[in-house]
Amino acid sequence: MALLDSDVWAKKFFSDGWRNAAAEQPVVEPATGDQLGTVGLATAEDVGRAAARAAEAQRAWAATSPQ
Repeated sequence: MALLDSDVWAKKFFSDGWRNAAAEQPVVEPATGDQLGTVGLATAEDVGRAAARAAEAQRAWAATSPQ
């Protein structure tokens, strides 16, 4: 598998693991206009789940000793 293998990464986003996205957005190189690939777009529900996980993790992190 190549690092930028579009069959593996296209239409995905990362949230507690790689997830299939409902929609995708092309990634364009602004200097040339060439399309480099696509990225997955998260839904509002995906973002809500990620925010809840982050808040949960932050509480545990804040309770951790500096040592």
